[in-house]
Amino acid sequence: MISTTRLLGKMFAGAAGRSAFARYSLALLLPLLASLFTAMIARPDRGPYFPVFTAAAVVTSIIGGTIPGMVAVAAGALINVLATPPHWSLRIASWDDAVQIAVFVLVSGGIALLIGTLGELQRRLDKERSKLSITLHSIGDAVIATDDQGKVTLMNPAAESATGLTFAAAAGLSLESVFKIVNESSRTAVESPVRKVLEGAPAADLANHTVLLRPDGTEIPIEDSAAPIRDSRGKVVGAVLVFRDVTESRSHQNALIRSEKLEAARKLGSTIAHETNNPLEGLANLLFLISTDDAVSDETRQLVELALAELSRAAGASRRTLSFVGVDRTLTQLNLRSLVDSVFYLYDSTAKNHGICLENEIPRDLEVMVLRNELQQLISNLVSNALDAMMSGGGILRVKTEVTAKDPPAQLRIKFSDTGHGIDPSHLDRIFEPFFTTKKDKGTGLGLWMAKRVAEDHGGELHVESSTAGTTFTVLLPLDRASCQVTATTPDCRAIHV
Repeated sequence: MISTTRLLGKMFAGAAGRSAFARYSLALLLPLLASLFTAMIARPDRGPYFPVFTAAAVVTSIIGGTIPGMVAVAAGALINVLATPPHWSLRIASWDDAVQIAVFVLVSGGIALLIGTLGELQRRLDKERSKLSITLHSIGDAVIATDDQGKVTLMNPAAESATGLTFAAAAGLSLESVFKIVNESSRTAVESPVRKVLEGAPAADLANHTVLLRPDGTEIPIEDSAAPIRDSRGKVVGAVLVFRDVTESRSHQNALIRSEKLEAARKLGSTIAHETNNPLEGLANLLFLISTDDAVSDETRQLVELALAELSRAAGASRRTLSFVGVDRTLTQLNLRSLVDSVFYLYDSTAKNHGICLENEIPRDLEVMVLRNELQQLISNLVSNALDAMMSGGGILRVKTEVTAKDPPAQLRIKFSDTGHGIDPSHLDRIFEPFFTTKKDKGTGLGLWMAKRVAEDHGGELHVESSTAGTTFTVLLPLDRASCQVTATTPDCRAIHV
């Protein structure tokens, strides 16, 4: 019955799109054809063959609508009146003929009216269903409906996109096999809110930090809620699940949190710089006095000078690390190899104790124009990270440079390559974010972020490549910031290259 009424509804909907001339022409033409057909199969002296006229009225009501169908009934009745004795007269001589024509009008008219009404109701139902379907397809949130057994009965395109399954593939499956969710941190399965609703809960929301697992192995963070579907008697006959991908909103939220952290850190950095400036200047003066004492050995004087340089760097770092505001931006020409050697010197004991070899392959005559303290901080951060990666098994940290003029502008590349355990691929996109760290209690998550800022302050870039065989950080500086003549150097395995 449902399929029949739908068919009638579609035909009636098609009739609504036809012109009035076409529909009413059909209402007159079909009774005429019915009369010709009747003349061929029935004897005129035995009266009209009403089933043919009834069929004409029914077909007209289906194709043309209710009113054209009634016109076809009237036309059929008129033709039959004219065809009954006395012929071509509106007078009916036989009482039986009059009864037959009256029955024809009542029966055919009733059928035409019924079919037209059913078609109109179905057309309205299809229109409402179409509006509902358009609305459902236009919703940005994903929607999945289930029956009372938790099997999928409906999915909109957003749900298909989120789950990675088409409705054709998911229809009839249990929701748990389509909507697989786990806790983002513990990776334990999370109970579906639909199951709670089907068990009697009025509504249910998904727990925080839930991710949806997709068939292709990817996952997306989601938020959702479920509500019951009830029939007219209030019985739960299914559930509807509405959820959304919160990747973008979570990214914005994390960016806001990082921004707030950076602002708090900037204020803290300003306070630290103000409070530590005088003590640092006092220490610098004391070290200077020690270095000018004639009783101090040359080795001690060298250590004092190195301590002065580190103290100067610490004073600059206290003002620069978190704010990068109010520091000296004067470029200084220096020997890059010597700068790397000075950083290697600071980490010499740590490297030897853990079986790590430090190799400086930078040409001896490579001069660069840089912000000295900032570039030294960048080198120190990259060296420290490399050592952390090799603490457990030893290895080699090699620093070398390349000058490339293939793609203008020409660049100087400083490569820091270690043979450590590498960086987890899932972390590569985040290692330059402020406060992101995998070192837990040891790291602050600011070292690589600051190193990238230093490279960018020099008009350059900082990139990383990593695998289980090791990691390479590459600092790219515009060649106009460096002048050098590349010469052959023989690397050795000493902590310091003089």
